[in-house]
Amino acid sequence: MTPLQGMSIFVKTVETGSFSAAAGQLGLTPQMAGRHIKQIEERTGTRLLNRSTRNQSLTEVGRLYYEQCKRALAQVEAAEGILAAHSNGPRGKLRIASPVSFASNHLAPLLTRFLREFTDIQVDLTVTETLADVVEDGYDAAFWVGELPNSTLNVRILAPYRRMLVAAPEYLSGKSAPACPEDLRHHDCLDSSVLPRSPSCVWHFERGSASYDVPVKGRLRISDERVLVDAALAGAGILLGCRSLLREHVRDGRLVRLLPEYEVGPCPLLCSFLPSLICRKRYDDLSIGW
Repeated sequence: MTPLQGMSIFVKTVETGSFSAAAGQLGLTPQMAGRHIKQIEERTGTRLLNRSTRNQSLTEVGRLYYEQCKRALAQVEAAEGILAAHSNGPRGKLRIASPVSFASNHLAPLLTRFLREFTDIQVDLTVTETLADVVEDGYDAAFWVGELPNSTLNVRILAPYRRMLVAAPEYLSGKSAPACPEDLRHHDCLDSSVLPRSPSCVWHFERGSASYDVPVKGRLRISDERVLVDAALAGAGILLGCRSLLREHVRDGRLVRLLPEYEVGPCPLLCSFLPSLICRKRYDDLSIGW
């Protein structure tokens, strides 16, 4: 057993919680996995795991060893990735995190094209409404709509998330349509949890050199923009949504565009990624359709 193999078995045992689970993922027997860990302990004269009949836990030195092993294995994987990128073609697994709406409405079709072109790559896409940490969470790249709270990440700015204000004729029936941004205070506004939210939801508008920040309120907050569009179509309220999802409904009269003379402040679409990530596809290609 090489030191690297021992590290890999030890890290997998800690993360899965048992020799059996680790062995199953590594293609070993539980006895063989346990034997490898015991060899490390005997070679170093240090106990790494406290074992009982029901569970196991890390010793203090075991915890320190685990953290170092995890870093070392990540560096080895990054080094291997560089070699793979310079071989005949890219190969391996690409782990990506993305908000639900961007993943379903835009990223999935683009990944289909990507996989057709790069046949030796596997993609593991996680959809989540929380900002993924590419280092701590083990992703190669993560997409995010809005400003990043952590400016230390490696970030590529993609196309802006352009929005428009709409409502269904059913919602506007019997009401006064807003004539200016301030009128939105008196309407039910649909809130998207795809975008970062301040304590009071504020929509930003511009007209010429003037800008307007309007606190709005509503009783419905949804994390998937497709469902938000369905709610707007049903007359649940006024929606500030992605233009690419709303254009067809506006054209066909199912939704009415409101305050078209005002510009709605766009949100940036960002991609954070590992420094070692090398890909022949430009990230800018993923801006199509916004």
